Amino acid sequence: MIDTKLNILIIDDDTETRCINQKEITLIFGKYRQSHLNFIQAATIEEAFVHIKNYDFHLILLDHHLGEDEYLKPIYGIDYIRKIKNLQPRARVLVLTSFVDTELAVKAIESGALDFLSKGVTEKEISYRETRIKQAVEDALEEIDLERRSFYTTDQNPQSKYKSKAMKELHNTLRTMCEVNTTVLFTGSPGLGKTHAAKTLHQLSKNYHDQSKRVFVNKNIMSIPDNLIESILFGAEKGSYTGADTQMRGLFEIAKDGDIFLDEIGDASLKVQGKILKVIEEKTFMRVGGKEEIKTNARIILATNKNLAKLVEDGKFRRDLYSRINTFKVEMPSLDARSLDIPIICEDICKKINEKFGSSLHYSDFSPSLKNHFHQDYIKNIRQIFSDIERLAVMCSKKKDGSIDYEDWTNHLSIGKSNGFVVQTVKPKNRKLHNTFEELVDALTQKIIKEKDYSLNFVKKRIEEHAVREALKINKKPTEVGKLLGLSASNAWNKIERLYENDGRGQML
Repeated sequence: MIDTKLNILIIDDDTETRCINQKEITLIFGKYRQSHLNFIQAATIEEAFVHIKNYDFHLILLDHHLGEDEYLKPIYGIDYIRKIKNLQPRARVLVLTSFVDTELAVKAIESGALDFLSKGVTEKEISYRETRIKQAVEDALEEIDLERRSFYTTDQNPQSKYKSKAMKELHNTLRTMCEVNTTVLFTGSPGLGKTHAAKTLHQLSKNYHDQSKRVFVNKNIMSIPDNLIESILFGAEKGSYTGADTQMRGLFEIAKDGDIFLDEIGDASLKVQGKILKVIEEKTFMRVGGKEEIKTNARIILATNKNLAKLVEDGKFRRDLYSRINTFKVEMPSLDARSLDIPIICEDICKKINEKFGSSLHYSDFSPSLKNHFHQDYIKNIRQIFSDIERLAVMCSKKKDGSIDYEDWTNHLSIGKSNGFVVQTVKPKNRKLHNTFEELVDALTQKIIKEKDYSLNFVKKRIEEHAVREALKINKKPTEVGKLLGLSASNAWNKIERLYENDGRGQML
């Protein structure tokens, strides 16, 4: 279920300032105070991260100067923006400061902050600050409302649940195409929802033309044996081939006045491509062994994840067919362009998996770090999200507070390798984490003997530190260190910070 409250975290070491910030927002949005806005305050950065790891925040007001540490070293909020965004990529971070510094403002925004605002009391400063806060809150409220309406929609087609600009544009295109009976080609990488898009186009056409009995025929070219593909697509007359004891209707004949969706058209033979071109151009075809033309008004919807233009150049796809179907080509948006839809996709998948396993999994149960997992670059398609969540449902149990944590889930990743699950890691180009197992053991043995501590916890700690040090030699970025070590970005951050604290060099920022 979707939490309809807008969570706002105010981080400031001064109690009075925190209260002023909260009051300022409630004055701007008084009508939402009781029903929509939920404030949480933090006096220290450590307290803030406790909340950040347990709640989803839509807006975070972060003071730039957060006092001093025990060694009287200044603590700057700006240094923690990247860590905050790693844990909460969707949170809007507004940095508040007594004195606006252009260089710091640029650094804050480059780190992921939405803006760098003055705490000043001049009319101009107050007006600008209120405008930016208001816009951030309004955007977050709209996001929540869209998410809520998406989850409670009666339309069961997951492709109808969206809030990203890319999907809005896709659906606008489909709504235009549903009015005419023209051939459509969907392209894009596997697992982005081409089949769902075809079904959506069919449903829109069904409603637009008021055809309650409009047929949708769905077939993947790759699933049909080569020796049967023509008879399955176009039908066959009795006795046309061995085993054809009766007349058989083909898929084009079954589709008739409806829609026929042929996936992986790039894998069709040149002969079959020629027959499909004939159907597109003449709206007629013949059964295998037949002598009479059969008319069809079926709309042909095609899909492929291959580069058809390249196949044409290689002589593997007919140029005339490509020219004919390329007129109405729709490129499926990537997950990168659909980041706002990922919570909706995850919840829809949870619903399907709950029905399958009798579980009670919901996106709202995921910890912030687990939610962040599904926004990473290596998550390329919806099938991969489905696979990950299915493994989550089978392998993990909920904590006492009902949440499911990313780190708990990653403990089970290696179990799934033999079942096709791939753990994404970055392979260093010029250096290995450990040249040999013997080298690692020797280095750690010498360190353990020197420090005269043989406890299991000590050994484990030294192994972890050694691995983090080696990873940092390859790449200083915490996200890349995480990939090298098979950790989430937030977990990598914690281990790096702990390492640098132990070294007495402060945090690596």
